[in-house]
Amino acid sequence: MAFTKNEIISIYKKRAKNFDFTSKLYSVFGFNDKYYRQLAVNLLELSDNDNIVELGCGTGLNFIHLQKALKENGALIGIDISNDMLEQAELKIKKYNWQNVELLNIDVSKYIYPKKLTGVISTFAITLIPEYEDIIKKVSESLLKNKKFVILDLKKPNNWPLWLVKIGVFFAKPFGVTMDLANRKPWEIMEKYFDEVKTTEYLGGIIYITIGTNYSK
Repeated sequence: MAFTKNEIISIYKKRAKNFDFTSKLYSVFGFNDKYYRQLAVNLLELSDNDNIVELGCGTGLNFIHLQKALKENGALIGIDISNDMLEQAELKIKKYNWQNVELLNIDVSKYIYPKKLTGVISTFAITLIPEYEDIIKKVSESLLKNKKFVILDLKKPNNWPLWLVKIGVFFAKPFGVTMDLANRKPWEIMEKYFDEVKTTEYLGGIIYITIGTNYSK
């Protein structure tokens, strides 16, 4: 059974302070977290005056990549249900003296998007949210014409036997991953709400990046 939102909050309360370090450890097993985050940000094709929202921003691991593209002239809103994770993100903001970042400690599914939104990104977060389809719909309605929503997340590889999938879930469970999440397929839902959707899989289908773009507004 998938974890409840309160259970997710509890999980990340315990992991917040060491989350960045743990993410780096995965590179030992061939999972270069930083590389895929940078790739996802690049696919947003940001300019230096864009207005960006990150859903499930956690400790702000994407912020430095986003800031390089925005050049601190654009606006960045980071949203997360875990206040403990946002406390770590706040430390990054203070360290780099970023003046253009706003953090919101709310349930992503209840967020009301600003007007003239020019980009949305979510990395390793949206599949954890039961209302992920409603979120994708709201993003599609809020983005300006030709702007993008980029999702980077885990998925169940199509060619893996069940026993191997269960091993993968075992190692990812400390971050809120369960077998039930395999039935949540944001890359398919994107097809319902965006004019163009491109999905690329990596590491044999363990993770994917989906880009949704609306052209018809």
